[in-house]
Amino acid sequence: MVLEQRCARTVYDEAYDAPREGRGVRRTFVAYSRAPEGLRTESLSLKDLGDVGEDLAAEYLESIGMSVVERKWRCGLGEVDIVAEDGGALVFVEVKTRREGSVQVTPELAVTVTRQKRYLRLAELYISRMRPKPTVRFDVVAVTFPVASGDEVLLRHVTCAFFGDSR
Repeated sequence: MVLEQRCARTVYDEAYDAPREGRGVRRTFVAYSRAPEGLRTESLSLKDLGDVGEDLAAEYLESIGMSVVERKWRCGLGEVDIVAEDGGALVFVEVKTRREGSVQVTPELAVTVTRQKRYLRLAELYISRMRPKPTVRFDVVAVTFPVASGDEVLLRHVTCAFFGDSR
C-alpha cells in the first residue's frame, strides 16, 4: 500500500495549560489517501477493516517523519495499536477506523475516557523498564473509508489527543 498524501494541513490548534508539565498543543492534521487497489470495505469484517486502517495510519505516520517502533503491542491489560517515536518523544497511537456514514460519531470521538485511562496504564507498563523515562505523548489517528470504492480515504491525526491526568 502506498500512501498518497494529497494534503496535510493543520485544521486547528488548541492550547492547553502551558505552565503545566507535559502539556502541549493539540493539533489536528488532515491527509487523504487512495484506498488499496480493489479494496471493498463493505465485505471486510470490523477487525479486518481496523487492520487496514492501522496499516494506512502507520504509513501516514512514517510519511510525516515519525518512526514506528511497534504495532499491536500487547500485555495483560490490552493492546496499543502503534508505538512510534517523534522527535525524542514516545508516542502511543490509538487508531480508530470507520466506514463513512456508519455511525453518528467521528472515529476520534470514540476514544472514550475509559479507553484513555487504559492507554495511560499501558504506556506506564511499556516504559516501566526504560531508563531514563521518555517523554510520552498520546495521539489518535482516525481513518474513515469512503462508501464508494475508489474514493479517497480520510485520515485525521490528532496530536496530544489526551494527557496523563485524564479523569
